[in-house]
Amino acid sequence: ANNAYRYCNSAGRVSAGGLTFDPKLAPPAYVAFSAGGLWKTTNLGAATVTWAPLWDDKDFVVQSAGAIEIDPNNSNVFYVGTGDWDANDQFGEGIMKTADGGATWTQLGAGVFTPYAPALPVGGNRWPNQNIRVIEVDPKNSNNVLVGTRYDLYISHDAGASWQICGFG
Repeated sequence: ANNAYRYCNSAGRVSAGGLTFDPKLAPPAYVAFSAGGLWKTTNLGAATVTWAPLWDDKDFVVQSAGAIEIDPNNSNVFYVGTGDWDANDQFGEGIMKTADGGATWTQLGAGVFTPYAPALPVGGNRWPNQNIRVIEVDPKNSNNVLVGTRYDLYISHDAGASWQICGFG
């Protein structure tokens, strides 16, 4: 029998973009699970690290998360990209944003990044899912947010209120 999971409690797979902390404020740290939601710790580095779920409500928009970005200008603001871009077995529901360190959440891009979302005015969603792979906030202007999905690159110039696909041709 495979005893690999006897050595620690395991909640699921974490993607490369699913672990972050604010380098100016080492605790807290956040981890996003492909099918297990978003978790937070305030004692990273302790002998026994404890984690608390931020998306524990059964009625929360989504439990799949794959990318986290803390606003470099305000560590209370961060974005969590939903969906499993790696295995593509959990559909995303856009981007979840908090402005209060994770106490409350707003869903962004539901009409852009969700499965079979309607086309955008320019470019459009050309794929059956746009699970979020990476999010970057411009350190010089927090209104500029870039999002890389499984298939495309999007930009927002209004902190995620609206999105446009980046054209390369």
